[in-house]
Formats: sequence, C-alpha cells, structure tokens
Amino acid sequence: MRRSRRALRGLVVATVACCVVAVGSQSPLTAKARPKPTLARTTVEGAGSTFQLNYTQTVIGAFRQREPAVTMRYVGLGSPRAVDDLAHHKIDFVGIDSPLAPEAGTGSTSGPYLSFPMVVAPIVLAYNVPDVSDLRLSAATIAEIFQGDITRWNAPEIASENPDLTLPDLPIVAAHRTERSGTTTNVTSFLVRQAPFTWRLGSGPTVRWPQNSSGGAGNFGVAQIVKTTPGAIGYVDYANASALILDMASVKNANGEYVAPSLDSASAALAATVVNDDLTFDPINSPGRGAYPITVGSWLVVYEHQADPAKAAALRALLRFIYTGGQPLAKTTSYAALPASLVKLARARIRRVAVIAPD
Repeated sequence: MRRSRRALRGLVVATVACCVVAVGSQSPLTAKARPKPTLARTTVEGAGSTFQLNYTQTVIGAFRQREPAVTMRYVGLGSPRAVDDLAHHKIDFVGIDSPLAPEAGTGSTSGPYLSFPMVVAPIVLAYNVPDVSDLRLSAATIAEIFQGDITRWNAPEIASENPDLTLPDLPIVAAHRTERSGTTTNVTSFLVRQAPFTWRLGSGPTVRWPQNSSGGAGNFGVAQIVKTTPGAIGYVDYANASALILDMASVKNANGEYVAPSLDSASAALAATVVNDDLTFDPINSPGRGAYPITVGSWLVVYEHQADPAKAAALRALLRFIYTGGQPLAKTTSYAALPASLVKLARARIRRVAVIAPD
C-alpha cells in the first residue's frame, strides 16, 4: 500500500517537473502561434506567500513568453513581510493566502487594495513515520502535537484515531515556520476554530512555539525537515509536500469525516464557501461534504490606483492571463483551479486597476 502510494506520487512529481520545464522553454500555450507582444517595456516586481510560489512563478514564466518586453518577478518572502513592502511601494503586487481587507490600502494615495483570487489548495500535515501510512488526525490531536502535549507517536490520543495502524514508540518532532507566515496564520486559525478548548497558542503569522519544536524557513524549509527527520510532522503547502513525496495525514473536517488532502477535496471546500463582494473567501473548516478542512485560497493583490501606465497595463494583462491560460496551469503545479463563476467575477474587476492622474 505504502509503496504504491509513493510510486503514484512520484509519477505526479515527474508530471509537474515536465510542465515546469515546458513553461521555461516552449510551453503548450506558446508552442503553436505565439501572440504578438502588446505591452511596453517595463519591470514589475512582486513578492509574498511561499504557499502560492510554485503556481505564481509558473504563471509569470508563461506570461513572459507572451510579453517578452515585460520583466516580471515574484519572490517568496512570506506574505506578512511582502504586504509591508507593498504598503511602502517597494513592490508592485503581493501574493497572499489570508484575506486582506481592501481598506488596508487606503492610507496611501494609491487607494484601496484589490484582491484577485488565483487558486486554492490544501495545507497538509506532512509526516515522516517509518512504516506508517494513511494516518488520521483530528484538530484536537494536531493541537496537542504542536503545542508539545503529545510527544510520542504511539500516544493514546493518536492510537485511538488510528486503530488499524501499528504506531512506533518514536519521539515526535513538530516542524513549523520560523518567519511570519500566512500559512501559520491559516493553520492556527483552523486550530482556534476546530479545537478551541485544546489549542492554547492563539492564531497569527507567528506564535510562541515550544522550545523542543523545529523551525524551517518557508514552506520548503518545513518540508525538508519532515523529509529528513524520522518522527517529524509539519504543516506544508500541498505543492511542496507532493514534490518531496511526503506522506500526508487525513484531517477530520467539520462534518466529522477524515478527508485526505487533494485538489478535489480542496475544490469541495471552496464550493461550500461564501465568496465576499471583494472576492475574498475563507474555506477553512468548510462544511462541504468531502471538504478538506485546511484549504486556503491565494490572491494577487494590487493597488486600485496606479501611477505608471506601463506597469498598470502589465498588471491588467497578467490578471487577464491568470483567468485564461493561467487556470489550466493550476493542476500541473498542484493547485486547484477556480470555478467558472468566480473567474467571471474576477475578470470583471480587472478594469478597476487604472492610472489615476495626480491632483
């Protein structure tokens, strides 16, 4: 069972790798008739969430094949730091995976923020326990593991949720993010909601982790700790966990189902989630049947009012591409595409990214 699952994941990783290479050279989107470039020469800088890094960099790579005059970059700094950079106009757009209030940008002459949804995906509980697969965890058990109450894998709390597994007497190494992180915000938000009488560390981009836990930089850093440390468990984006062929726990959702992280279970979570007028939404702990409970969205955030016409045109073009050629790239990079109804709403907002003449 374990060997077949690992073989299947290896096939998925190989597929993703092939797609990324194709984008870097001659993607399927450009293999036929490459559209004539329409944008003026400009440089657009973006930064933010490492959760969406794989998708965003792939989309930008494909976009630049169409618009070679535009130099566009995206760096995974973590969304809290990048939001600060956007507020100080050090970058032109930010990637986030926790909804950002539009009025957060109104202190600037550039006006409010506009949030454009791109994809959704699970945050997984990746683990490295020899000879253990198909692990199941509830929010209360996850809380006790990460705040240091449960310290060994054969603890009664874990065993009671996994009666068919033989759990080893192995120390648990809980891995978390070291820097301020939207992924941390989302995981701790899930624990606050689903295990309110167990979780004691609060919610936010960073919390006071136990001293015997292990910290990693970015989602990839946490994934590497899990990959190389027997007994480790960490919260990681689905893309990195898939690429490193990590085992992922099924998590108990709001309906009492233990659901494995997947693109389908992430889509099920979004389908049962209310989308706000500003196109933000919160699929964590979604009540949908078959919904993975730690599903999050990712957004590209820009100022509504732009000062540079060339940059404004490039940002609008990138957004249009995300909602056309960019959505098919979601699955190839281990993210779930948006439903057509949400894509339609998002495309209608692109025209609001406009140049405003100074007074």
